[in-house]
Amino acid sequence: MEKVGHSVEVFLERSGLKSQLKKREYLFVWEKVAGEHVAQYTRPVKIKEETLFVEVNDSIWVYHLNMLQEKIIDEFNEHVGSKMISKIKFINEDFYARELSEKRQESANLTEKNHFSHNGHINLAPKEEEEIERALQLSPEYFRNQLRIIFKKSFLRDKWKKEKGAISCRVCNDPFFKKYPDDEFCPYCLQKIVSWMKILKNVFYNSPWIKYNAVKEKHPFLDERIFSVCKKTVMEGHEKRILKTLGNNRIDKTIQIKILKKAAHRYVLLAAEKEPPEIEEGDIVNILGCFPGLNQLINS
Repeated sequence: MEKVGHSVEVFLERSGLKSQLKKREYLFVWEKVAGEHVAQYTRPVKIKEETLFVEVNDSIWVYHLNMLQEKIIDEFNEHVGSKMISKIKFINEDFYARELSEKRQESANLTEKNHFSHNGHINLAPKEEEEIERALQLSPEYFRNQLRIIFKKSFLRDKWKKEKGAISCRVCNDPFFKKYPDDEFCPYCLQKIVSWMKILKNVFYNSPWIKYNAVKEKHPFLDERIFSVCKKTVMEGHEKRILKTLGNNRIDKTIQIKILKKAAHRYVLLAAEKEPPEIEEGDIVNILGCFPGLNQLINS
């Protein structure tokens, strides 16, 4: 399947699982800390607000583990290399029975027919099934059964959408149906772009030369593709202003040049990604070359 790994990332982000799955390597520390014997009776579930949630298959073990909680927390944080948890909540849960039930449910779901059109069935090819399995290795084992079912249904739905004429979103590549002829983004990404645009407009106004990595330091959840779309939108705004001003023959020439200099200056800084002292004449000529006559006019 085309870009399955990326589709998985998009799904995890939209479902709210991405932040939890990022901590999967920390959950794998549990067996080292608890020991192989205790690990047989326990399953680490999640880390939330510095609390590690652990399912325990035997109520007797719940009591003993609570007594050892402080020692386990210290060893866990030592293995991780930071203060990841400050509390452990042990939950008495027969996870063996639940896992068996989930496997049976998965088997039953895989035998069901997936109908997405009146003209026939849409199925995943063996190669697509293999790619999904590889992508699922990114998730903790105890999530995989549920995610496998969700992913397959999601990808089958995407295939159906493409057959029905859906286009790919410019940011996430997920298929969506256009509402208007010039639509380029799915509703989810469009909402994110609008939200980030409010922030990035001020960023580009104060530092037009700024690069993605510098912005990410302050806004760690900013996606590079969203950054690129927002930056392009800002640049297109300056481009339109330059072209409109160049074509306005009724405006006073002094005012025209003043407007063009300001718009061209910002456009160059955005395109070159260099601070003003670093801008060279060659940068200006190359970047403004797409506006015939502009360079001569502002330097006249």
